[in-house]
Amino acid sequence: GSEEPLLLDLLRARVAQPLWAYVLYALGKTGKEVGAFQKALGLCSSDQVGVRQAALWCLGMMGSRERNLVPPAAVVGALGFLAEGVEREPHKDALRNILFALGGLGDRRPGRASVDGKVADKVLRALGKARLRIQRGRFDNLVVLQRFCDLAEAMVKGRGLSAEQERNLLGLRSLLSAPGEAA
Repeated sequence: GSEEPLLLDLLRARVAQPLWAYVLYALGKTGKEVGAFQKALGLCSSDQVGVRQAALWCLGMMGSRERNLVPPAAVVGALGFLAEGVEREPHKDALRNILFALGGLGDRRPGRASVDGKVADKVLRALGKARLRIQRGRFDNLVVLQRFCDLAEAMVKGRGLSAEQERNLLGLRSLLSAPGEAA
């Protein structure tokens, strides 16, 4: 939309850095350009957990199959980055957002543009690693992470979602809480 150039300008301005998480949430809801997707992808490596968490959520939203806005090559690149992130992301909510983004970008359910089988297999392997890490880790949101792992796996495998999974997906997509608040 017309606000996208302004949002990207804010993400380039160091003085606006305290607002970046909010800007990324706005971009996730309204962004349509691959440049915005790439900017969010770059901020997924931020050392600030709030920015990283928002950037990961933004990727999941912008890359969602219903929006079909991101070119396939950008999706494949982002999926590779996210697949590596499941093994090293220390923050529970950022890890949840990685799972959300993996599901949204790798969604192969009927009627959605899908990644090829080779890419889907890579995503499924990453989800398997995430599942093991979640089971072995000391995450206080263990059940939530397991649910989002199951959700992402169902989406990438092209399966229909249960009513609970649809609610979880809708809840994370709507994400009405401000950064730093419980989502």
